[in-house]
Amino acid sequence: SAGRKLLALAVGWCARISSTNSSTSSATADPRLRRAAMQTLGLAVTAAPREAARAVATARPHVASALHEHDPENGDDEEDDDDTVRGWQTAYYALLLVEKAAARCPEALTSDASSLSAGADDDDRIASDAVTGPAGRFDAPDAVWAGAQALLLHRHQWVQHAAARVVGW
Repeated sequence: SAGRKLLALAVGWCARISSTNSSTSSATADPRLRRAAMQTLGLAVTAAPREAARAVATARPHVASALHEHDPENGDDEEDDDDTVRGWQTAYYALLLVEKAAARCPEALTSDASSLSAGADDDDRIASDAVTGPAGRFDAPDAVWAGAQALLLHRHQWVQHAAARVVGW
């Protein structure tokens, strides 16, 4: 269906790659597409949590990666002045997605996508598995929560407030 295709595209766009030399991948280096993808997944979680759970589980390593990229401990914002904090929107929309998923389909944040695929046909499996998660540390279910906790110290107030809601403060 069109909804499943959109979810598969959104999962692919959540993935960040350093270059766009692969025309077969739907991963992107464009932060605007990443933000839009996270917003799309958030809308899907709100509208149809059961159907969106598998897409969120597949995108979870990419969401954790986005949270980690904006961790203040990484020092990426040293060149920013006090009025501008570059990239805060990606962290913010990633946190909003986590917040919605935690409320509507929490299993998507703790399970892998294959365990949520009961009833999915082969076409759905191929479409959503087209993009694999970043290797290693972001595959762990607690990577999202660790990233959210680290963003409590982010310079942008909206990111701090969203992180506080996710962690439960």
